Amino acid sequence: MFGYIEILRPGNCIMSAVAVFIGALLVMGGGNINLLLDFTSSYRIYLAMLVVFMITGAGNAINDYFDVESDRINRPRRPIPSGRVSVHGALLYASALFITGIILSGFINYFCFLIAAINSILLILYSKNLQNKILIGNLVIGYLVGSTFLFGGAAMKNLALPFWLFLLSMFSTISREIVKDIEDMEGDRKSFLKRLTYRIKKGIAERFRLGEGGIELAFEVKRARLLSFMALLTAVVISPSRIS
Repeated sequence: MFGYIEILRPGNCIMSAVAVFIGALLVMGGGNINLLLDFTSSYRIYLAMLVVFMITGAGNAINDYFDVESDRINRPRRPIPSGRVSVHGALLYASALFITGIILSGFINYFCFLIAAINSILLILYSKNLQNKILIGNLVIGYLVGSTFLFGGAAMKNLALPFWLFLLSMFSTISREIVKDIEDMEGDRKSFLKRLTYRIKKGIAERFRLGEGGIELAFEVKRARLLSFMALLTAVVISPSRIS
C-alpha cells in the first residue's frame, strides 16, 4: 500500500497543487482573498488542485513504469524495482489517475480540460520516448511544471496574469532538468549498453562502450551544462521585469 503512495511522489504532487493555488491567487488578487473561504466561489480552485495532484502522480507512476530497467541501476529502492509495486499494477494505477483527473477537469471548464488532456499525453510521451532526448525532453518537463500556474489561472478563466510566472518556472525547470540529466547519464548509459550487449555481438558492444564512456560522453556533459546555463540565464532575465 505504501508503495502506491510513494510512487506518486507526494511531495511533488503537493508542490504542483500549490502552484495551481498561486496561479489562481494571482487572478483573484489580494483583495479577494476572503473568497477562498467561500466554497461556492472557490470550488474550482480546489478541484483544479486535486486534478493536478492526480495527474502529476500519474505522470510519476507512468515514468517509473517505463523506467524500470534504468531504475534497477539508478534507484533500486523505488517501488517497482524493490517489488513493492508490480509493473502491471503501476500501469493500471497511472491509467486510472490520468482518466480520473481528465474527467474531473471537465467539471471546471473547457480550458482546464484541454490543459489536463494535453499534459497527460505529454507525460506519457515523455516517459516513453522523450526523456532521453536532452533538449526536447527538458522543454517538455519545463512546460509541464510551468503549466501548473497556467492551470490555476485557467480555473479562474484568466491565463494572462500567470503567464510570466509560467515562463519563469519553465526556464528554471529546464535548467534544473539538464543538470539532473548529467547526474543520471552514467546509470542510463550502463542500462543501454547492457541491452545493446544482449542484442548484438559482444565485440561491437565493447567498442561502443569505449566511445560512449570516453569522448562522446564528455561531449554530452559539456553540451548539457551549456544548455543548463542558458536556460537559467533566461529565467533570471525575465524575472525582475515581468514578475512583480
